[in-house]
Amino acid sequence: MLSEPLAPLVAAELEGVSIDPGHLVSCYEAVVAEHDVTLIEGAGGLLVPLTPSTTFADFAQRLGVPVLVVVGSRLGAINHALLTVRYAESLGLRVLGYVVNFFQAQSDQVAQSNLDVLTRFLGPPLGVVPYLGDIGATEERRHQLAETFSACVRLEELLEVESA
Repeated sequence: MLSEPLAPLVAAELEGVSIDPGHLVSCYEAVVAEHDVTLIEGAGGLLVPLTPSTTFADFAQRLGVPVLVVVGSRLGAINHALLTVRYAESLGLRVLGYVVNFFQAQSDQVAQSNLDVLTRFLGPPLGVVPYLGDIGATEERRHQLAETFSACVRLEELLEVESA
């Protein structure tokens, strides 16, 4: 695990290491073999580089996994979401849907209009996750996040889409 919260390529270069996509595939296969459902987080988006020649999109293609887009509801979210979905589809990746994540307690006009416009262009989101404040790395806070996610996201629909 890399210590700095940066693009994986940048974090690895700072630590003087390289990322081996083949090793990541092996790790993925080991995790999938042990669990019914596996979710891979792509830190930063599809075009973030893992290596000088591999992005998260390349990695998703290599694994043959579908994509769930998480959209931070703020200015620029519509462009981000539409570009991400269209790019993923242009690569032949299957997009399961999208989830909207709010970054502040009060939903402002930008955040609310994002949801309305995204629904018009992409259909309804699989869920909307409200602002939860700072989610620390404690087990209790991770449990709270998981409970909130389960309550706000139509997981059964996501799992049905995945098994189709």
